[in-house]
Amino acid sequence: MTHRIVPRPHVARPNMARPNVAHLKSFRPPISKGARRPTLPMAGLLVVPLVLAGCWPQDNRVPPPAKVPVRSEVLVAGPFQASLTLLGKVEPATRLELRSAAAGTIHYPARFRDGLRTGEQVKRGELLFEVENDASRLRLAESELAARLAESELDRARRGVEGGFLAAAEFKQREIDAELASERLTSARRQFSRLRFQAPASGVLLVDRVLAPGSEITASETLVAELAGEGLPRVEGWAAAAERHRLRAGLEVECILPGSDKVVGRGSISEIAGQVDRAGTLRVVVAVSENTGLPLPGEGLELRLLLDPKNEALTVPRKALIVDGGITSVFVLEPTGSSYRSRRRLVQSGAWSQGRVEIYDGLSVGERVAVEGAEFLADGLPATEANVPATEADVPATEANVPATEANTPATAANETAPEPAVTADESAEPDEFTAADVPAVQDEVD
Repeated sequence: MTHRIVPRPHVARPNMARPNVAHLKSFRPPISKGARRPTLPMAGLLVVPLVLAGCWPQDNRVPPPAKVPVRSEVLVAGPFQASLTLLGKVEPATRLELRSAAAGTIHYPARFRDGLRTGEQVKRGELLFEVENDASRLRLAESELAARLAESELDRARRGVEGGFLAAAEFKQREIDAELASERLTSARRQFSRLRFQAPASGVLLVDRVLAPGSEITASETLVAELAGEGLPRVEGWAAAAERHRLRAGLEVECILPGSDKVVGRGSISEIAGQVDRAGTLRVVVAVSENTGLPLPGEGLELRLLLDPKNEALTVPRKALIVDGGITSVFVLEPTGSSYRSRRRLVQSGAWSQGRVEIYDGLSVGERVAVEGAEFLADGLPATEANVPATEADVPATEANVPATEANTPATAANETAPEPAVTADESAEPDEFTAADVPAVQDEVD
């Protein structure tokens, strides 16, 4: 009995090295007597990993980095007026507290049947609320009766003096008692009138806690509301202590509604606190000279302080700044032929206005900085100007222009440039893919 190796033909595939199996033609595995001869699956499992390892060539070349398209700007020095934005709160020109004179049950007139409301305009002398107090009402009633009794006793004593049967000293005592009763009645009436609270001046109501009609006030001097008097309000703001050197009395201020750029008032700084509070801020008071829609007192707004203008200042757009961990930097573009090389530069920035930031240190006039697309740059990466038509070499690889993918592999039936190797009749019947069946099979041949 002998063994014969029968090689099977192979089909040459594009981009795939054909395995060299010529040395296997003379291969004769040693078989001892009584041993089991190797079969096709065992031989295939031993050879297939070795063959597949060398079928696909590897390209270890690293492509050059693509040029990042950016928009840049050449730095120039020019006039610049920076601004400083603070948070502020509207305060009334005058503030009057409306407190109850005694404990009791609170009642409101028909206009405020549901309670006092913030923003309601009231006039001087208008009834706002009243407190029902049984003790004050009883005292008033007792004082009225005592005054009537004292007046009656005085009239009787007067008739007794005129009739000659009452001494003048007795009449004098009755007269003093009548005056005392009258004074007590006046005091009781005054105390009772304080339970009916009228607006001491014209203005706007400010209510922090609404007391419903019928609510019990358990203590006197309870704050019911506040009254903002008429006149131009003032605005209080808070600035960081580090900004103290930029502030001065007389700086122009614009009042802006939060979340918008609408100017609702103008004024100037009238007062700057001399000490820093526990929060590390300075209190700044703005005297409003023009009110075109300021919010109600107690509401917040933004204060835009117009700092002193400069004739020569170096500025960059705010979007050119890269802030990372409290460190501010920009990307400077160094020319390299038709493109640029990006270099990260640490800078010291200052105040900003209208989308531009003043640079104190780190940049020079004439340098070019990346404005748009700076977030995609890194130190040393090539860059190109976005408004310049990019060449084919400058376009970075994307899904639309990847050189070789499964969908647009260069070697296909439609765009293949190299001629397909000749295929014989036996090879044309082979499968299209290289499998374990292409490995030479070991067959037994019986003599």
